[in-house]
Amino acid sequence: MFDLDAEAVARIQNAIAQQETLLLSRERIAQLRQSAIWDDRDRQFLQSGLTFCTCYPVQRRSQATRGCPPTAAGLPRTIVLRTVLSLDGDILNQVRSDYLAHPDCCAIATAHYWLVAQLTDQLDISLSQYLESRVGRPLRLLPWTPVVYSVLHQGQLFTLEAFGAWASQAFLELGFSWVLQVGLQWLITGLLSLAGYLALRQTLSPSPALRKIASQLLGRFIP
Repeated sequence: MFDLDAEAVARIQNAIAQQETLLLSRERIAQLRQSAIWDDRDRQFLQSGLTFCTCYPVQRRSQATRGCPPTAAGLPRTIVLRTVLSLDGDILNQVRSDYLAHPDCCAIATAHYWLVAQLTDQLDISLSQYLESRVGRPLRLLPWTPVVYSVLHQGQLFTLEAFGAWASQAFLELGFSWVLQVGLQWLITGLLSLAGYLALRQTLSPSPALRKIASQLLGRFIP
């Protein structure tokens, strides 16, 4: 549920104009994934879909929707937009009829759908981004290690003959390191894919302990 007001909508419009993205912590995304799989009311049942609601201030308390907290100024709120994403691919959008004539209706709808898109985009397990953030940079430096070591180890000016011998050795070391880098990336990608698959399967386990461990493991795949 998105609790919005005019100020929040303005901030979201500014974020859209600046092409910014919504930043969520690993724990928050792990909770979002857990909610996307399990019914919050009964953890023994799977979700049939995802529902996103946007609450907005109203002038009369009789229009307020139960479950929508009031604003800081005490104004009541009501649900003005609802988007339902079913697991079979259907999308249902609902708009409160009396808000179609609201002067900020278009801005509120834009903010609502931007938030929905930001959250759903972060539901996937991004192994490639995880690799890039955790091991990509060190692995890119690995091929240069033997070259740098050779230069530091020699510590002297090369003759033409010595330089040719050193260049041949460095080329072989560089080629070996590149092959090693590709092999390590392939191995780590395979292991992380397997771990993510196994963790995702355990989120369907009837055991609360296994589901908790699986959700924590899934959080590890967030860059």
